[in-house]
Amino acid sequence: MDQDEDSLLVQLTINIDRSFETLMTLYWPQLYAFIFRRTASQHDAEDIASEAFVRAYVALKGYPVERIRTLKLRPWLYKITYHEYCRFIGKSSESALSMACIEEGISIEQEEEQQPENIFESVERRLELEGLVATLPERYREVISLYYFEELNYQEIADLLEQPIGTVKSSVHRGLRLLRMKSGAQPDQVY
Repeated sequence: MDQDEDSLLVQLTINIDRSFETLMTLYWPQLYAFIFRRTASQHDAEDIASEAFVRAYVALKGYPVERIRTLKLRPWLYKITYHEYCRFIGKSSESALSMACIEEGISIEQEEEQQPENIFESVERRLELEGLVATLPERYREVISLYYFEELNYQEIADLLEQPIGTVKSSVHRGLRLLRMKSGAQPDQVY
């Protein structure tokens, strides 16, 4: 995706209006799923993701070309979306912190390489893991979700949550330890 992201950044510097649709096509499914896991509401997830893209568009329109060229699109979009989600939670009267189990992330290439039973087993394991993650305390649930499901690195998570990187690493480690205890796995067993 780095090559796609680099070419998209170049396109954005040339014509934001024309290339923003490509940006949305590329990142909508990821950001929608990211929010849907937290809200368990299709409507709320669509609203939050839509508002995040509006904010991203407005920001890009105001950025100088050099800043657009140096953007790390994926973490930047996650940060905007996460902040939009936090705004929504602040406005919401009901708790939207539950994680919904949805099927996502199986690319066409993976489907062609794997047999149907392997794909089903993989999705089943992921859903089971998402269910376990949903039982973690919020501070661990968030970092584990960002690290494993959204595949953000420690620095990206630290920037997103506005926490020191050491805190993020510690939370991931402690969250994994709690997951292992909940699943009955050995403390040193890796997922």
